[in-house]
Amino acid sequence: MLYQSITLMITQNGCGFALGGRPNGIYTNIQCLATGQGLGNLQTGPHEYTHFFQYFNNSLPDYSPCWITEGMAHFYGNAVGYSIQDPNGKERLSMFVGQTYNYDRDKGNSQNSRTLPKIMAEGSAEKITALFTAIEKPGGGGSPSSCYLLGGLAFEVLTASYGQEKIAAFMTSFKGSKDWKANFLSTFGIEVSTFYQKLTPYLAYWGSKML
Repeated sequence: MLYQSITLMITQNGCGFALGGRPNGIYTNIQCLATGQGLGNLQTGPHEYTHFFQYFNNSLPDYSPCWITEGMAHFYGNAVGYSIQDPNGKERLSMFVGQTYNYDRDKGNSQNSRTLPKIMAEGSAEKITALFTAIEKPGGGGSPSSCYLLGGLAFEVLTASYGQEKIAAFMTSFKGSKDWKANFLSTFGIEVSTFYQKLTPYLAYWGSKML
């Protein structure tokens, strides 16, 4: 929905939101965070700016799975936005836990079933692969919350293993090809399916922390 004015948008949403879009092909980022917002909201600006960079590189979100589109933005939002103010990781853990609840809600389970962290904590490469395969649909906003959580953790691993320059190279690779799996392989030298399996121990660690 395109609002007729920013004023109307603010009054209808209570000034506690941010969004990015491309009305008339122009990338637009609106951030409206009133005073008293929590530490985690500091991630909003860099999160949305990451989407700007993604769209600048041949509309990456249109061709990448949501775990890449939202996971990348989630990682940079947290790392750039508030990591220095969260030395013990308390805010980060709280945000991660909050993103697990919708997984159960979407499946009709009790919100406190904690299904997603339980699956992660099992340390099953097969189940981790299934979790990521289920969120390979391209898209950004409105994607399942697991795209943010699982994708964000995946980009922690990618950045730690390959460095920031490789992440940038992966994004710019979409200027030459829209095949995200081929771009992933050519940039990182690993098949996506193998990468999912290698994520298993790290996701098991975080699954245990969230229980």
